[in-house]
Amino acid sequence: MEAQSALYQKIQTTYDFTDFEMQKMNFTISVFKCEGSKLIILGIVFAALGLFREYAILMLTLVPVRMFSGGIHFDHYYSCFLFTTLFSILPILLVGIILPQSVQIAVMAASIGITYLIGPVTSKKRPPIQYGRYRAFRLISTGVVLIWFFVFAFAGAFPYRNLCFWVIALQTIQLICAKIARKGDLIYEKA
Repeated sequence: MEAQSALYQKIQTTYDFTDFEMQKMNFTISVFKCEGSKLIILGIVFAALGLFREYAILMLTLVPVRMFSGGIHFDHYYSCFLFTTLFSILPILLVGIILPQSVQIAVMAASIGITYLIGPVTSKKRPPIQYGRYRAFRLISTGVVLIWFFVFAFAGAFPYRNLCFWVIALQTIQLICAKIARKGDLIYEKA
């Protein structure tokens, strides 16, 4: 820990980073370590269960939305890992529940509005982001859900359609819950 502290001190001095910039760098490094390890461990588990393809589709659907819209965050790695595991299992379990295409499209349309109005919801551990970046994340996450809306509206049947639907629907529910949990917290820097 002392070596890491010395390294951070050297980086800050060498590159003349502010304490806030160092806080952002430290947060970014911890995110890559935690998220990367979760993805790899879950990938191995799902592969062992013969569900790696479903897991890969799930993550390819979830990550672009979650990365920019945020969601529920936890204070400890193990609680985060447990939630991610349960969140990864749930769409696979729900894949057998097939809603009519009109209902799926309506849910996707609602997801667009909710993602725009609520997102992004960042972690309490994350330093507040600049308002311009906050707006950009909101537009990107909404754009990703909008693309899914068009896929669902015009593509008809495609492999793993129902899995993708449940991922987007559950991410939208997660976003609502995260917003309720963070109500009143500062997410972005006031302009």
